Amino acid sequence: MALNNPQSNFEDSIFGPNGTHPAPKTLPYPTQPISTLYGETVEYLIPEGQKERVLKKLYPFGDPPAMVQTLMDIHEHKEFVVKDFKVVQQGDYVLLVSPYFASSGGSVVDWEPVKNDDGVHVAEMPDELAISAFSAGEADALTGRPFGTAKPSKGEGMSKDRYRMIEEAYAQGFASGEQSGMSQGSFFTGFGSPTPPRRPFRRP
Repeated sequence: MALNNPQSNFEDSIFGPNGTHPAPKTLPYPTQPISTLYGETVEYLIPEGQKERVLKKLYPFGDPPAMVQTLMDIHEHKEFVVKDFKVVQQGDYVLLVSPYFASSGGSVVDWEPVKNDDGVHVAEMPDELAISAFSAGEADALTGRPFGTAKPSKGEGMSKDRYRMIEEAYAQGFASGEQSGMSQGSFFTGFGSPTPPRRPFRRP
């Protein structure tokens, strides 16, 4: 799937302009196999000196964040520095993903600022956490993982009432995944993520 001899000079011609799709089918870099919650895939081993150019070409939303910027992976509920991003092959897609993709599936669409416009840390936003918990529960059910596998842990300083809401959201998502009747491995094929609940969760 991958080329064993990466180009010495990065070829812009393998990409379209920033933000256009489809992304290239492959990249000219060596790969290593990785196991993810969606199955086996490969990660591209991109030289540090070329990562910024790859980010600029694969980032689908216009101007990419700075390599030194800290963002939040809303699936993993953890911060990361942009320069630590990964690129994986997922089916027919080359995906720009967070460092936590293997464990929770966070792609570039799941990167968020650490704080919102009001200065509130993402981890302290109960509705967003609940939606992520719902998605984690649905993903577990759809991929055949045991109940509770990807349920978010109780964050430092999180109240019992708030975490109870997270647990309830996860359980609702798991039930939704079971009811869908989809077989393991048939759900995630690209950028997709579980459909979030259509009503807001109550705030504690």
